[in-house]
Amino acid sequence: MNRTVGIIEGEGVGREIVRAAQLCLCAVQELRHEHLKLRLYTGRVQGADAERELTIFYKQMRDAGGVILRASIPAPVCYRLRREFDLFYKLIPFRVDPALARFSPLKPERIRDLDLLLVRQNNQGFYHGQFEPLDHRVRCEQYYDVTSIRRLAEVAFLQAASRRRRLRLLMKDEVLGPLGVLWRETFSQAALRHPEVRYDLVPPDSGSAQILLAPWAFDVVVAGDIEGDMLADQLAVLVHGTRAATPSVNCDDSGFASYQTIHGTAKGLAGKNIANPAGMIVAAAWMLGRSFGWHVEAARLRTAVFDVLSESLTSVPTDQHNADLVLESIGTARFAELVCARLLSHEVRQAA
Repeated sequence: MNRTVGIIEGEGVGREIVRAAQLCLCAVQELRHEHLKLRLYTGRVQGADAERELTIFYKQMRDAGGVILRASIPAPVCYRLRREFDLFYKLIPFRVDPALARFSPLKPERIRDLDLLLVRQNNQGFYHGQFEPLDHRVRCEQYYDVTSIRRLAEVAFLQAASRRRRLRLLMKDEVLGPLGVLWRETFSQAALRHPEVRYDLVPPDSGSAQILLAPWAFDVVVAGDIEGDMLADQLAVLVHGTRAATPSVNCDDSGFASYQTIHGTAKGLAGKNIANPAGMIVAAAWMLGRSFGWHVEAARLRTAVFDVLSESLTSVPTDQHNADLVLESIGTARFAELVCARLLSHEVRQAA
């Protein structure tokens, strides 16, 4: 089996958190006595040539049957890559790990059984619109097409069928006119093809409130690009009190995928060895299981990350922008070293 991984360090804290993840991948290879083909991207991530160079690298990895593991890159380039490589949906898992439950802003009994998968439309909509400045206003032309929504619906229903068979679409359909009709009718048709899944359409405002009130009642949640983007950060903080512990994956329908954290570049933290690399390492763990079938090692790595994170944090600061991404107590590099040591020892508890 081809196990090629294209590594992109990105901007801001990307170099530090990606190198932490690479160190952990080396430990996993030692544990398993098998090797990954790690290929580091050495081109630019911003500027006139960045999109062209990144496109070449993505194509090389896709054609090699590999995947991408990356930190954050500038949004315009990132979004164009999603369109170019048909990465039309993003999966973001939210499951409470007992080691970190105390950092949630909700009481432990309210989140104990939370296990939610967010399916986000990833390459159409407002973020991918064409903007035209006019006199005292800006016009945006955006679109969703029925084929894209149908593919997204099929992915979401299949995910739900493999879990607890409950799917909610967050969509303000009555406000969005023909666009709302397109989403509603397309998902209703998909529901007929998957009668084993209980399906509901819920407005995103009241749906978000319901998640806060009863997070354990949600299984698979589908949202458009901008709604899913906001909901992901909210859910990450709801689960672990920080955005720094949540992975995500951008996918096409052939197996090509790009794994990353959900947070951005956090440029103010760059070069200080204080960025929390947990989400980047957990993204690497998810990659090992989902793309390469190393499920045992993936679970061990994820558990080691959360155990070390629990021992390293006393609280999650929230008073400043990106404060929840800081791991000042031991630092980025030392955190990765401790995760590797835990992974290679016999001290990893059974995965939650």
